[in-house]
Amino acid sequence: MEISIYGVEEVGSYSVRCSCGQYWRGRALPMQNGSYNPAMPLAEAVVHFRLLHATARLEVVFDEPYSFWLQRYWESVNRDMQALIEQ
Repeated sequence: MEISIYGVEEVGSYSVRCSCGQYWRGRALPMQNGSYNPAMPLAEAVVHFRLLHATARLEVVFDEPYSFWLQRYWESVNRDMQALIEQ
């Protein structure tokens, strides 16, 4: 099974498409710094997979904008954590 995630960091919108034919859209949770947390589509994809395709092998595919959003989020969180450690 393949699940594809498409996302727009600037507005926090995303869509998820499963190879079974299901498709949904959503909006990511806003964070205090005005950006959006990209975790919601991943969580929804995992829940969909576990509930409907538990015995299949999962492959998750990101479009380029969503990949960039994840990378920026990861770097930001790591920077914030490092700053807290150094205090």
